Amino acid sequence: LAESAELIDAVPIQLRDISSITMAIDAKKIPEAKKRIRDFRRSMSEFLESGRKEEVYRINIQLVPVTRKRDS
Repeated sequence: LAESAELIDAVPIQLRDISSITMAIDAKKIPEAKKRIRDFRRSMSEFLESGRKEEVYRINIQLVPVTRKRDS
């Protein structure tokens, strides 16, 4: 994450995509969400690694809770 933050100013916008979304969710869906993320990573890797290889890129995906739960 720190490296990505540094690259924001160094890499032209045409060569990068940095985005995020915050959402209220049903926590019971987390196992399926993690599976979908894993499937997406594999699919994107297969797509991008086919053909001529001329650049090295990194994809970062984070699914983390931002809710602070109170102890009862």
